[in-house]
Amino acid sequence: MTESRKGRDDQTALARLTDELVECIHCGLCLEACPTYVELNREEDSPRGRIYLMRSVAEGRAALDGSVLHHLDVCLGCRACETACPSDVKYGFLLEHTRTHIEEASHRPVWQRLGRRLLMEVFTHSATMALAMFFATLPSRLLRRPPSAPGGIVSRIMGGHGDGGDLRLERFPSLRPSRLPRLTPAAGEKKLRVGLLEGCVMPVLFPEVNLATVRVLSKLGCEVVVPPGQGCCGALHVHNGYGRQAARMALRNMAVFEAAQCDVIVVNSAGCGSTMKEYAGLFPEGSPERERAAAFSVKVRDISEVIAGLLEQADLKPVEMTVTYHDACHLAHGQKIRSEPRRMLSAIPGLKLVDLPESDHCCGSAGVYSFTQPDMAVRLLKRKVANIESTGAEVVATGNPGCQMWIRSGLKLEGSSVRALHPIEIVDLALDGATTSGDSPSRH
Repeated sequence: MTESRKGRDDQTALARLTDELVECIHCGLCLEACPTYVELNREEDSPRGRIYLMRSVAEGRAALDGSVLHHLDVCLGCRACETACPSDVKYGFLLEHTRTHIEEASHRPVWQRLGRRLLMEVFTHSATMALAMFFATLPSRLLRRPPSAPGGIVSRIMGGHGDGGDLRLERFPSLRPSRLPRLTPAAGEKKLRVGLLEGCVMPVLFPEVNLATVRVLSKLGCEVVVPPGQGCCGALHVHNGYGRQAARMALRNMAVFEAAQCDVIVVNSAGCGSTMKEYAGLFPEGSPERERAAAFSVKVRDISEVIAGLLEQADLKPVEMTVTYHDACHLAHGQKIRSEPRRMLSAIPGLKLVDLPESDHCCGSAGVYSFTQPDMAVRLLKRKVANIESTGAEVVATGNPGCQMWIRSGLKLEGSSVRALHPIEIVDLALDGATTSGDSPSRH
């Protein structure tokens, strides 16, 4: 395909976004909310700068070349700009549709395309991920070193110029993903029938979070169903330009959870929950799939939305612990959920909740961003870790596995004693009667 033909195709594809692109009035209120702009102080690495680039391509004034592609790739997709925007510009929608065109039009070198596809396959199938993590940590096992998985090699394959750094893990992952019971009855009177998304990363790296989720829901009067046949929610695919594949995953999960006949569908991963609440956007306007997805998404809840209300009548035991809270991007900016996790933690006797500076500033994990953009990811991680340590907290709580893994790795690299936990693990301690900060929330 000639360059001129490719440029016309880019223009045609992005022209469909014109109505949304012109909604940006370039006021600049998004600038200080954007982590990459704060770090780089470059207009083209700000939300309005990237919208200008998208619009320039859509109007035929610029080519979707390596320079434009770089500035779009450096974007975390954290959607903090949406929270700051007075014009309600749907930046996440614009970015995701532009990235879908980039991947479908094959704008990348072949090795990067293959590398991205491989990352999608590894991180969105728990059995494949367990196998990959087992072999990635094999040198640490053989050398009897603390568990870690190399990130630098993958980062360079994906086009990074620096070392993504090793991922410091809490323990060696099992060769087989942890699986939850298909049905867990409510303790006492049943208040809700809850369907739980088991997830891709959770069964491999955070099985204790899934187990704590089931225990807490059951103790608070929920019958918990983990329907067989569910799969990846499609979040990583949506965020990285594989929208068509995400739509197929959405249809599969919708069918599975509809058959389970649940009152609500609970998700303990912020990125997954955000995508599932926006399934309708994966399908064309006016299509039956879009209407079905909209009806499905009404039932989707982050775990904190369900638990915050149920805790009001629960018998909570003291947990003597100082905790700070990191807002996962797709919880705070994608789902607009900020108060519920804090209310959940504040309800626990003995727990001291302290504010985290820049609590909703991205940690740099952002799905597979730490592999595709390692330099920026590490810069943001160091900033996040410094803010966490400044609070004097013993624990940083966050409701997303990517954040938890990345922040935990950063804390270990800095030699910090602060632990990174999911809020539901701390609630599990309170319901179980733990009384000291030395109690471990993990039960493995």
